[in-house]
Amino acid sequence: MSRRRSGRLALLALLLGAAMTVLAADRTLAPAAYEASYRVHYGPVSVGTIDYELAPAGEDRWLFRGEAHPSAWAGWLPVDSLNERSHFRYRDGRLLPERYETRGQTDEGPMARALVFDTSGRRVAVHRDGQLRKTLEVPAGTYDPALLQLVLRHEVARGERTISYRFVDGGKLKTYRFEVQGEEPLDTPAGLFDTVRLARVDDPDKRSVLWLAPALDYLPVQFEQREAGRPTVRLALRELDRG
Repeated sequence: MSRRRSGRLALLALLLGAAMTVLAADRTLAPAAYEASYRVHYGPVSVGTIDYELAPAGEDRWLFRGEAHPSAWAGWLPVDSLNERSHFRYRDGRLLPERYETRGQTDEGPMARALVFDTSGRRVAVHRDGQLRKTLEVPAGTYDPALLQLVLRHEVARGERTISYRFVDGGKLKTYRFEVQGEEPLDTPAGLFDTVRLARVDDPDKRSVLWLAPALDYLPVQFEQREAGRPTVRLALRELDRG
């Protein structure tokens, strides 16, 4: 897979989770069911939507899923569709990943990947197209790609201003670092929100920013990624159903 295509899939993984004084409340943010839809722009052009859903899946278990729906203008996407799911547990204020799956139809044919975490959270089995490819030993507190926005919401709600997100991407262990950079109002298709601005700071070549709304339990209401020489990719919340 080309570096450019891999970066686009990583972007989808990355895509593909009140008053501003709430930021200092240092509170625990337990999972709560919702469905959210985001409009995706590539520069000035609308190229489709991405939908997310968080739903209970048994005792202390949850399912977080994301699905991209590219439009006819979405030639920048490496997939005709992308479906990813994260199965995890929420216990003692912690998100514990169990299984991650992603499927799509790329220009190279069907694609299917899976990560399976053992009960200790320190060993991850990496599958591709139904075959076990490798097993990784990982530190405690390692996640899958889809749990990014849930973990960021959880940590910002606790009052953290610097956050490290360690996760398995394909067969590699990676870490993203984020910093809270301020508070600002933001107008979106879903309405006007006071937000916390959170930026990724570990990669100077790619500037990723999320705007989290405390009034929506720190749900991201906008995401932007800027890269030199390419149009800005922007996701903006358009619909939200909190059950």
